[in-house]
Amino acid sequence: MRLLSLSGWLVALVAVAFLLVETRRLAADAGQLEVDLRAARAELANRPASSPSTPAPAVEAVDYARLALELKSTKEQLEAVTGLLAAKNAQEADRAARAAALAARRSNQMPEGVRECLVALHDLLRAEGFTGPRFLHAEAVGKDGLKHVEMLEPDVGGFDVAVIQASRATATVERATGRFVLRFFDGERALRGHVEPLPADGHAVVFADIDGRVFEARLPYLVNADGEYPAPPASSARPLGELDPLQRRSWVERLDQALAQGGGAPRWRVQRLRGLHDGWFHGVELVGVDDKMHVVAGASCARLGIEVDAASGVVSLLLRDGSLRRNGVDSSITGEGLRMLLPDLDAKKANDLMFGMVVTR
Repeated sequence: MRLLSLSGWLVALVAVAFLLVETRRLAADAGQLEVDLRAARAELANRPASSPSTPAPAVEAVDYARLALELKSTKEQLEAVTGLLAAKNAQEADRAARAAALAARRSNQMPEGVRECLVALHDLLRAEGFTGPRFLHAEAVGKDGLKHVEMLEPDVGGFDVAVIQASRATATVERATGRFVLRFFDGERALRGHVEPLPADGHAVVFADIDGRVFEARLPYLVNADGEYPAPPASSARPLGELDPLQRRSWVERLDQALAQGGGAPRWRVQRLRGLHDGWFHGVELVGVDDKMHVVAGASCARLGIEVDAASGVVSLLLRDGSLRRNGVDSSITGEGLRMLLPDLDAKKANDLMFGMVVTR
């Protein structure tokens, strides 16, 4: 982005130089025409009245008017370009000042209480299956939020990561909807080299289907709660296949281990899952990375399983009912499923890694 900015300045400077040269040329031409015109008028005025009429020196009034108009237009263009360049310089100076202030804040060690707060936030989000967001820095914490905070925000597919810098960030549990909302104020969000100021009412990062009570209990000094929790169902039994946060985290790690040892390209990693039943994982989100750890693919599906072909011993990653994005193309995954081979796994190794939680073909 800095290279593009420098290129823009270079173009603006060249334009200013050209307009300055053009303005001087037009001014010189207009001045010479005006001198010639005045000389002709003086000669005409000094000529005796009885002398025979002779043609006046050829001074084209039309050319003079044209040059005057061009000179005015060029001056206006020069003023416009000069103003644009001044605005760009002011923006860059402001950006440099903000970058210097940010660097100065980063160089200061975070207070221990703030560091513990960010660690707790990471733990809570990962326990709920959100492994992407990551806080980089904050200066202070209290009921009114985090102060001078910086966070990485990946998109849903994991393809792009935005950098959020804000003077303040609030944390709210919406009890009725089961959502946790981080809202960032007074700052900017950078994505793909494009920087935009945060909206006046804040930029919201929303995490759905979370256990708000755990967030309130772990971070009472940060989290504000809104509304009331729904009444518990008549039966207190956990829905079939649902995992608690610790179980989800454990199975995410185990699935990542199996996919890492399975080989193939891209290497898939689990971003989120909700439950497990009969060897099938439910509500799963994946990202695929290349050998340089660049995100090159993404997928989400209602069900995912490590499939073992009992006859051939071939092991595959099987996705059903969802969507896949790869090479910039989105495609649907039907109920029949999408298989991706895990060539470095055999049936025994897959069963050992997954504690027998595999599906057979």
